[in-house]
Amino acid sequence: MKAHSLLHRSVLDASADAGHNALVEIRVDGDCFVYIYDFYLGMLDRLAQYDGIIIETTKSIFTRHAVWRIRSYFEHNLFLLPLFLRRSSRILDASLGAMTDGYVSTEESLFEVVSITRSIQENREKIRLPEMADIDAQVILGHLAYGVSRGQQTIKPIIDRDCRMGYLYPIISAIEANGRIRSSVVELLDEAESLGYVKARMLQSTYVCSSCEDAFLQFREVCPACLSSDIVTEEVVHHFRCAHVAPLSDFRQEIQGGHILECPKCNHELKHIGVDFDKPSSMHRCRSCNKDFQNYHVYARCTTCDHDQNVEHLIKRDVKEYDITDKALASLQRGLSAREPDQLGEVIPETMDWSLFIKALAFEADRPGASGQLVSIEIEDLKGLIKQIGSKNKNKLLTELIQVIKASQGARDMRNVQLPFLYFTLLDTSAKDAEDIAQRTVFLLNHLLKDNLSIKQALLTTELTPITKGGVTELERKKLGV
Repeated sequence: MKAHSLLHRSVLDASADAGHNALVEIRVDGDCFVYIYDFYLGMLDRLAQYDGIIIETTKSIFTRHAVWRIRSYFEHNLFLLPLFLRRSSRILDASLGAMTDGYVSTEESLFEVVSITRSIQENREKIRLPEMADIDAQVILGHLAYGVSRGQQTIKPIIDRDCRMGYLYPIISAIEANGRIRSSVVELLDEAESLGYVKARMLQSTYVCSSCEDAFLQFREVCPACLSSDIVTEEVVHHFRCAHVAPLSDFRQEIQGGHILECPKCNHELKHIGVDFDKPSSMHRCRSCNKDFQNYHVYARCTTCDHDQNVEHLIKRDVKEYDITDKALASLQRGLSAREPDQLGEVIPETMDWSLFIKALAFEADRPGASGQLVSIEIEDLKGLIKQIGSKNKNKLLTELIQVIKASQGARDMRNVQLPFLYFTLLDTSAKDAEDIAQRTVFLLNHLLKDNLSIKQALLTTELTPITKGGVTELERKKLGV
């Protein structure tokens, strides 16, 4: 069957089905695509098994929601799947081009879709994207992985009315819009730059609201006295003969058949500009409070939060494009995590990497007669702590904390850092003894932080769990945020 007729049949099948939850498979040249409408409300997990997704567009607002919903869905790496729009003569949102991989409209375009899909799949095979509990860290590498999978070396902003900053960055902007990240787009991109994953290049500056940081503002000139916009402007006249300076209206005298310019000070008529007078500037008058002034103020009203502010108080934001660095490519190929200490030579001494740590725990859980406890210590307000000590000193602090933990362990015990958690084992230790050791260790760590960082409140909390098969599985699920 031809690809075009197969696609046509799929449209009919989809409309005859439940509509909002309908899935239709389309096979083209050995690849299997799923066909959905843009108002699809079914489980997104169902789409992950396909080679790509084709969306039938009905309304721009539905299409945008469907695309952004898929691109912000990190489970099963669904957000990296090739995504195409079935477009008729309808004009679609231009920003959708940055979040999709092409359009389907004819028989020939379906085979081009297959070619694009295989190219993306080839690039995706080189990527080992780690799954993390820290969604902000996950977004940074996910954003880069999306660009790499599309063969892009540069991530460019696109003007978009529905993004708070006025510019769209693929993946990050979609996730911010869904409220799934704590940080803003700007903060995440700045962090990616500080980690060495991207190299920024300045494009231009923009200004955002000082209250909500939205970029869509209405500007107007206002009276400096009463802030009214009811302002009239007229030229100022300087009479050379007597040096009188006043608004043009003060010189204007109505006569039969027209008007003349006559100086209100010396009553001489002004005939020739440049000979009798000049116009050095303009003057403004507020019709609300009748104040005269030479310089008006400019105010900006935010269209989102209605905050009215002098433009001097707007926040300046730099709009940049970002080149993906070799360090980012190496991290994606090795499956290392942004923000986590076991990246590119920054391994914390005396600790195991995560995969080895999990394998060792599983081995210990299977060991006959083994008894042991896993201690997890959570660093509360990790972001605030790193801000206080500086990102460059993070690994140094973690190393000191690990040394305190090691001193409370036996020779066979293991340690792992998975921020904001520190994990360590107490093998062949009863639950009661492990509880005492864990509490004493947390006390020492909190004491270390308070003495060195002048922190009044405790930063660390602890939890104890037996090392069992179920416990190891739960630990992995917790790390993935499941």
